[in-house]
Amino acid sequence: MRQNKQQGFTLIELLVVISIIAMLIAILLPALGRARRTARAVHCLSNVRQMQIAHTMFFGENEGKMIQGGLGHGTGNGDADEDVAWLNTLEEYYGSPLLRKSPLDDSPYWPPGQGGSGLVADNGEYRRTSYGINGYLTRFVTDAGGYQLYRTVDEVPQPSATVNFLLMTFERSGFASADHTHPDTWGVPGFSEAAVGNAEREIELSAVSGDDGTFAAVSNYGFLDGHADALAFRDVWRGTQFTPPLTYTFDNNFDPAMAR
Repeated sequence: MRQNKQQGFTLIELLVVISIIAMLIAILLPALGRARRTARAVHCLSNVRQMQIAHTMFFGENEGKMIQGGLGHGTGNGDADEDVAWLNTLEEYYGSPLLRKSPLDDSPYWPPGQGGSGLVADNGEYRRTSYGINGYLTRFVTDAGGYQLYRTVDEVPQPSATVNFLLMTFERSGFASADHTHPDTWGVPGFSEAAVGNAEREIELSAVSGDDGTFAAVSNYGFLDGHADALAFRDVWRGTQFTPPLTYTFDNNFDPAMAR
């Protein structure tokens, strides 16, 4: 009589299979992580683009006047102006409050129910928006006579090359709950590390990719003409002290060797 022998995996074969599976997982997980981050970055960019379109509608119906910053970043709440804050004045044009939070934003300063850790920013406020506006286009920057430098969009020389929306810093408490930047106070000419350091205290330079502290850090930016793009900081920094004419602009004469 013939005896049937059932053959199974040996211990060595099982270990080999487990090792192969573990190696495949190690290879695939970083790729999946990058894919998820890329998807979030694209979603964020879409948010910025929609906000820029809403702003175009806003100044189209308000004689060219642009939205303003109103959420303060100093200690206490005395410098907040809800009636002016673009979160409120632009609401009817973009409709959805979901646009206020970027899918890239892991800031601890959101309220606990919105993914935060319960921490409040330096001014005692929770984060209310991932996005901020270029303060150089607001009432905070004035000319020699004390008047707002750019009162309407028509006064901006290059709307298509001027940043309007950007991502506010995720981690640094000083500007974590603000809705605007103060680039006119960065005050460092040229492509220096000091300029990057001043910028990253207010905006999230590497929200999309790269490292903070470098001109190569990539984030999402919206422009005054309505378009949006993911760009390195060196592509939106003019290398000036923010004296007129513009804050962020493309510089066709930019030498990449000047910025790392």
